Amino acid sequence: MEEIQKNNEQEEEEKHDTEKATIKLKDWLKDELENTNTMGDFDKLPSLQFVENQTVEFSISHEDIPFKTWNDPVNKVLKKIIPVTHEDIKKNLWLNVKNPLYKEILEKLNKGITHFKVLQTGTQSNTKYVLVEN
Repeated sequence: MEEIQKNNEQEEEEKHDTEKATIKLKDWLKDELENTNTMGDFDKLPSLQFVENQTVEFSISHEDIPFKTWNDPVNKVLKKIIPVTHEDIKKNLWLNVKNPLYKEILEKLNKGITHFKVLQTGTQSNTKYVLVEN
């Protein structure tokens, strides 16, 4: 009899834990959906894609300054959303503000340079971007 009571208590506890986990998941999903809908006020454009060991050319218009900011709550990264023109198509370049390329682009823009060539080397965690001088 005592064993049956222990089993019932254990089942009740597991049921409670499952309900708690389900509520937590639903709360997270609700928050995530709200964050997805309010990612920020920026033009939803295709992202500029880099290819390993290839140079990508793009231009930045002074009209698009200042750049919009996006704070990634999951990875805790602050990114700038930079509207660019690549092959006559408007796109967004998403750059972590800690990426040295971001500082280099700002320095060039400060000198009036708006056309850029960037070479990507490496992949994933070994990715590096090199600003190619004309």
